[in-house]
Amino acid sequence: MSSQTERRGGYRERQKREIRARLIDVAHRLVREEGFEGLTMRRLAAAAGCAPMSVYSYFPDKDAILAALAEDAFVELAREIEADAPAHPMEALEAFLIRYVEFGLANPRHYRIVFTPRAPERALRSTDMPSLKNPVLALLMRRLEACIETGRLSDDAMVHAGILWATVHGAVDLLTCFPNLPFNDDGMFVRRIVAAAITSLPSANPNKVSPPD
Repeated sequence: MSSQTERRGGYRERQKREIRARLIDVAHRLVREEGFEGLTMRRLAAAAGCAPMSVYSYFPDKDAILAALAEDAFVELAREIEADAPAHPMEALEAFLIRYVEFGLANPRHYRIVFTPRAPERALRSTDMPSLKNPVLALLMRRLEACIETGRLSDDAMVHAGILWATVHGAVDLLTCFPNLPFNDDGMFVRRIVAAAITSLPSANPNKVSPPD
């Protein structure tokens, strides 16, 4: 293969990546403005300045676009959380959880894309659930492992992750549906939930756990 052919191939691949990135950026904007119901292949093509059929070269259907948006949202959230983390592991864990809820409340439509099945009749399969390749779950696991190393938590990071994720996900759902709850006072409700969830995690030393009344 000649160097000229290689350069042409490299240019085409770079161009494909740029077009795909532009389509994702435009899809993000459409979802922010109208929700994922307002995102269609034809509207995406028009907003991105592409021929409708060319969009299918990058995304076979709307579900594929939504999956790309969800992945992109997770990557951005993980980047934001990691950029400004406290030094102490337990404080970093608390900051992670608070930032997670803040992200969900500030971006309800994107959050809905991540966690809502695209078709009402479609049940979530195990392959749909976040895996350790998910940047947010991977970051949460690292936060928990750092806390375990300090001796504050028992050595069961995956169980801890499930408890914490269920807690903050529930908080996002509740406050998205009912933003004017009387006990949602300037973010203190979220901080109390996060503090309670962390306190509930099994301690590394059973003797540290207070006996029941």
